[in-house]
Amino acid sequence: MEKREWIKPDELSGRAWAKRMGVIFCEAVISALAAVLAIVNGLQGDPENRVFTCVCTAVFMWTPHLLERLFRHRFSFSQHLAYIVMLTGSAIVGSAFNVFNKVSWYDCLMHGLSGYAIMIFILIPPSEKGWKRQKRRGIARAARRRRLSCSSVRWERRASGR
Repeated sequence: MEKREWIKPDELSGRAWAKRMGVIFCEAVISALAAVLAIVNGLQGDPENRVFTCVCTAVFMWTPHLLERLFRHRFSFSQHLAYIVMLTGSAIVGSAFNVFNKVSWYDCLMHGLSGYAIMIFILIPPSEKGWKRQKRRGIARAARRRRLSCSSVRWERRASGR
């Protein structure tokens, strides 16, 4: 996996910026929901320590953005989405709404989904159309420097048998 160049948020393309803002909006809404649930559970007495889970969810929801800033590495949209689904499903739905105790198979479902989410982080390399486009432009620029067009380079390869 090649390291991608850090792109400032104001230099992102329109589609990448829209995805980024959608992720930030989802994380803000989920963090606000977790904070409200922490207050509600705290006022009700909190017999199962759900306040701690909700506070941790509100804080941990912003971990990918902190890691991006810290290591200057941008996560892909699918990685952000997998993280949001995993954290929301396990901490908010499972623990704060007590679905783990009400539905017997929900714990197995969340373990399976978290395994897939971890595989998305590990196995799927981040690919952006802009990065691929820059790579193609670099190849075309190199061909122009040699005073050859891409079609003549292909023609030479065919003629030489490569």
